[in-house]
Amino acid sequence: MNDRTLNTLLAVPTALAAGVLPPTGGVTVAPETGFDIVATVSTGPSSADGVRDCRTSPEPATAQAPDGLAIDRQTVKVEWLNARGSDNGYHITYDDHVAVTDGVRDERRVMRIAVTTHACSFKGVRGNSGRSTVRVTGTYVPAP
Repeated sequence: MNDRTLNTLLAVPTALAAGVLPPTGGVTVAPETGFDIVATVSTGPSSADGVRDCRTSPEPATAQAPDGLAIDRQTVKVEWLNARGSDNGYHITYDDHVAVTDGVRDERRVMRIAVTTHACSFKGVRGNSGRSTVRVTGTYVPAP
């Protein structure tokens, strides 16, 4: 995995897929200090012959750092709001990097985050529909 892109398609534990979710925190973030985005996707039911309906969100949920700020990757948190079906996951991509050189080290600051979700309907003949919803929050730091 390269450090510029977090490419995690995480499987949700069976408890989450069954709809047993941990309590949610209802985070609200002021736009000038951080971001709060929600990505979701829903599926139809499985077919009469048991073929699951699997989908990935067609457009990512995104946040762009305001001028003079960058996304602090160390503060990015993911909270599952809904995980229904036989397969659930999410994918986070960090884009629009800005180089920072202070004479001691070189690093790249992230200016944009994008989140997509994936879900499949339940297994079996006419299995119920699926849904994945995640909330991704984080804060900004001063950019060069």
